Amino acid sequence: MWNFAQPLGQGNGVNMNTGDGYFTLNEGDITVNFSSVATDLNTGDKTAALTYTDNDNGSGFGANYDGWNFISNPFPSAIDWSALSKSTNTDATVYIWNGTTANYVYFGGAPQWQTGQTNNGAVSQYIPAMQGFWVHLTNASLPGNLSENFTFNNTARIHNAQAMHKNTEKIDYQFIRLEVMQNNLTDETLIGYFDDAETGFDTDYDAYKRLSGNDIPMLYSLTEEPAFPLAMNALPADSLGKEVPLGLYTSHSETCTISLKEDNLEGRAIFLKDFEENTVTNLSENDYLFEVNSGDSRERFVLFVDAETNDVDNNISKSNIKIFPNPTNGLLIIQNLNKDETNTITVKDVLGKTILQTQTDKTQTELDLTNNFAGIYFIEVSNNSGTVIIKLIKN
Repeated sequence: MWNFAQPLGQGNGVNMNTGDGYFTLNEGDITVNFSSVATDLNTGDKTAALTYTDNDNGSGFGANYDGWNFISNPFPSAIDWSALSKSTNTDATVYIWNGTTANYVYFGGAPQWQTGQTNNGAVSQYIPAMQGFWVHLTNASLPGNLSENFTFNNTARIHNAQAMHKNTEKIDYQFIRLEVMQNNLTDETLIGYFDDAETGFDTDYDAYKRLSGNDIPMLYSLTEEPAFPLAMNALPADSLGKEVPLGLYTSHSETCTISLKEDNLEGRAIFLKDFEENTVTNLSENDYLFEVNSGDSRERFVLFVDAETNDVDNNISKSNIKIFPNPTNGLLIIQNLNKDETNTITVKDVLGKTILQTQTDKTQTELDLTNNFAGIYFIEVSNNSGTVIIKLIKN
């Protein structure tokens, strides 16, 4: 929980509670004095009161605004987030505002992340002295009434800055890190695959997406219904290959780029589908450049991993291949195929599963999807010139 304290004029002050977090906003350069004596340096157990408050502002982000508490390291030394005892209601992730990049950084503190995976730059489990940070209470059974104490203790304190070395352990889970860029401003989202992860929000693994409130584009993945935007999304290991919905929030209607920043899938291709442009891009080989309108978009993009690497030449705009009728009730015709060349035609559903495949050396062929469910399908036409992918709607 956080509250507006008071405007601070010249000579005015405010009493600061131990363990609470504070933001300051000023219109010019000012000098701030902290008054205390040596005996006031904190040691031993210190607590910060946490509450679950329903703060949904109607933006559509729902519980992403609920249960947040801004607290701070009360000690004159750094603390190890991983060494603190957190209640069952407190998520494992710590959220820290980076004033240099004007965006949030995330540290996934669950042991399964192995000393933590970070998002949006360098941050570790070591929280500097007097640093403010956000934590989240998940239990919404008593909105507005749930409260508990968060305890800081001496066992979590560290004094050696050299302890903040990068983890050298082998990462034994698979992950994908994406980056979005607009006007040279960037944001990341992270997707990991674990044996014991869940498809919904998981307090041990996941991190909500916190909007920066400025010009930085925000890229996130979505949980199952209810759809929560996540900065770090842990999914079951056996779901690798299934589509992951992505959301994008921008404050400007300008060109964006989505790129694959990092992964450890050992050669498996990672694809981005854009339903608005009817395109599929192999992010393992190319960045995706596109135009976007300002606002929040949750139905335009999905991410999926192919079972094997495919070389997809995404040249729909240059292709003369036509499919009609589209939408179709089942029967469709594909025209302008390359003559005297083997054209492989593959029909896939939205999960990337192949439901039909055929070959022809004619310039036209027919397909029958009458017995297939209504929905969205993708028609891939491959020959020696490359691959074209076209979205098909089945009524």
